[in-house]
Amino acid sequence: MNRLAHFLLSQSWPQGDLDLLLRVALLPAADAAKCWDRWKAHHDLDDVTWEEHKLLAPIASRLPAIAPDCPYRPRVQGLAKAHWTTSQLVLRDSAAALDTLLEHAIPVMLLKGGALQAAGVSGSGPRISGDLDILVPRPLYPRAITLLYAEGWSSRDSREYAQSSWRFRSGLNLRRGLHGDIDVHHQPVPAPRLTDAALDALWARATPARFHGRPVVVPSHADMIALTAAHAARPATSRQISAAWAFDLIALLKQDGLEPEKVVDSAAALDAMAASIACLLYLDSLVPLDNTKRVIRELESHGIGARQMLGLVAAAQNSPSSAPLRRLAALIAERPKSHFERERQVVPRIRRLRLPLSGKTVTPLLASAGEPRLRHEFELGGAKLRGPGNLIIEIEFDRPSVARRFRFDIAVDAVPIARLGARLSKRAQKTRLTFSVPLPRVAGSPARVAIEALAEGEIPAKANLEQVLRAKPVPFRIARVALR
Repeated sequence: MNRLAHFLLSQSWPQGDLDLLLRVALLPAADAAKCWDRWKAHHDLDDVTWEEHKLLAPIASRLPAIAPDCPYRPRVQGLAKAHWTTSQLVLRDSAAALDTLLEHAIPVMLLKGGALQAAGVSGSGPRISGDLDILVPRPLYPRAITLLYAEGWSSRDSREYAQSSWRFRSGLNLRRGLHGDIDVHHQPVPAPRLTDAALDALWARATPARFHGRPVVVPSHADMIALTAAHAARPATSRQISAAWAFDLIALLKQDGLEPEKVVDSAAALDAMAASIACLLYLDSLVPLDNTKRVIRELESHGIGARQMLGLVAAAQNSPSSAPLRRLAALIAERPKSHFERERQVVPRIRRLRLPLSGKTVTPLLASAGEPRLRHEFELGGAKLRGPGNLIIEIEFDRPSVARRFRFDIAVDAVPIARLGARLSKRAQKTRLTFSVPLPRVAGSPARVAIEALAEGEIPAKANLEQVLRAKPVPFRIARVALR
């Protein structure tokens, strides 16, 4: 492989602290000790990220050998045990979602850590999981979301918005209670949008397994390798940058019976050729394995074009200094064969009107409309909607005590038609918001409308009162509904 190709592929490798911690975990003791000294010279355990915590868990078992006198050792070992315990609670509580899906005859494929556990693939140390990744057939995805919402699982989106999310993204995070945390997918990679034929083939290659007593399937050995590399090299956002994938990939590469030709076939089918060779080259520089070299040779023999490599560079989420290179790579990279729809075209964003609009009132408001609630549902009177037209909605709530943004989802007959948004200062005098929402053509009468207040971001673990007030959804009242 020439230097330019190697440079392009290396742009997706773990950078900075994540790379340093991987070296602590994987290099021989003497080199690992030097890397540990470099890392702890510039870090405090109170400030490490979640992804760094996941790397510290396997490092904990090495500290007695590489840094026996390190003052961090008791805390790192204690944190590793605590995170492992929390992971088991997450997996236990999240597995309840499988019951809901299986009871309604929806097949479930586990991905990532859940798949490794179900398949009996273990690494050299404890694996820390933040959630359980679930794949369901794409045609059944909206129904799966509906069933999970009915059982108390929720996201930052309304149920109707979540049901339609398959059109513009690969999956959705849902939570329930203290430890229930699942990612429900209809395809196993963030991008590009895989064809139905590719997904059908993935399901056909899957193997039966059991997870906490539940019957599931897991990807084939080759598919797990390609999928691990795809998620590692092409994170959907900078918040998803990780390095713990290295331990999963090493564990998979150490399994007997690995067939390099099948790994190449899987990587090609999942649009992960460049990602696979990039991850394997990185691992080979740290932990040389015969299977790693065999797969690399097979990938190189099939060839990976420069445009695919540039596509990997464009998708990489690393340091800000590489942004110009990523933008240039995106301009000339091979475009994906298919795309998801644009989210804002599927569900338009509507800002509040500065002045009220007149319109014909179409429904008398029920008494419940005047009660502060997080969600209101009502029918548009007996009027037949001939569309297109505009629905005038006036929402009111108590004056905010902090400057913040307010968001609401609105759906007609279980189909999201807009996301409403407004930003108000804590000095705002008006707490009644007016929105004009374009209506699609609606068959039948009367139409069922649902409006739901949304959270504005996640609440940090150590949030103060102001952060909580900025993030929580706000109960609201419906003052008026009209057609224009």
